[in-house]
Amino acid sequence: MLALLRNYEDTSISTHFSLNLNVATLLTQDFLGFDSGLKAGARGTVVIEMSMVDVFADLGSFVFARDFVRERGYRLCLDGLTHMVLPFIDRDRLGIDLIKLQWSAEMAEDPGGKRREDLAAQVKRLGPARTIMSRCDSPDAIEVGHSIGINYFQGRHIDAMIAEEKAKSSSSMTMKQALGKPGMR
Repeated sequence: MLALLRNYEDTSISTHFSLNLNVATLLTQDFLGFDSGLKAGARGTVVIEMSMVDVFADLGSFVFARDFVRERGYRLCLDGLTHMVLPFIDRDRLGIDLIKLQWSAEMAEDPGGKRREDLAAQVKRLGPARTIMSRCDSPDAIEVGHSIGINYFQGRHIDAMIAEEKAKSSSSMTMKQALGKPGMR
């Protein structure tokens, strides 16, 4: 995949994208080749997402890889966090720029409001502008996310909302174009 990205001719993905990579891949010649093919300024727009399991499986290798990619200008995201492990994560100490909290319907099941209160405190501690809720598959995910201070979301529900908005925008643009043509009023 890194070789394909390095040789891809379309400049529309040369900046502002993320890659899910493991620690071992960051320490390979393939990654060095990918890195050398990027424009220097583009590195700061690329987010490397790493699985929580991979990071904690070999913390020493992670620290080495983290320091290398951060020195090159990449941003790092710790992926795969659940609401149950959130209290144990120290984003600053890990040297991670962003975290991804996985949506779970269990997060909405909170009759007394204590879980949301605790989650809101964790999001505030980790940084609301540095927290992304992933796997959002329903409006409940967005509602809970907003209630705990999250403003960045990913998932099927978000993709569907974007597609719907694009379809509306596209159809109203077509209608506007048609209304602007002579004889179409």
